[in-house]
Amino acid sequence: MKALSCLLAPIAAALCAGCSTTSLRSDAASGIITEVGSEDHFALALKERMPALLVSNKVPGAVVSYLKNGEIAWTKAFGLADLRTSSPMRPNMVFNHGSDGKVLTAWAMMCLVEAGKVELDAPANRYLKRWQFVRPGSIPTV
Repeated sequence: MKALSCLLAPIAAALCAGCSTTSLRSDAASGIITEVGSEDHFALALKERMPALLVSNKVPGAVVSYLKNGEIAWTKAFGLADLRTSSPMRPNMVFNHGSDGKVLTAWAMMCLVEAGKVELDAPANRYLKRWQFVRPGSIPTV
């Protein structure tokens, strides 16, 4: 849990940072396309650290978006989209996130448990507002 918290801390920090106007810049030698001009601390740290993170985690490329007030404030692309052709990642690339949401949901739930806002062994329906789980074989009411 501590490792996951350390990994997600920079993401949480991004939620608190400000940002300014950005523009695209490409570095053909490294295959990195990033948006520049953003002055927030998270964007600067990301630009500085992401190339080494990609190498150390054996990830060819990544796209990161910063959300502010429920809107995308900026998106940055790092590394390569295709190792065969050395084509760079682009900020507008679409990804299949698969099971990413499961990890983030589990982390968020454990934060709520630690804060005493959710009881880990309580039925989920206690906390659901817009819909409820139904027992297998029962007929949901409309």
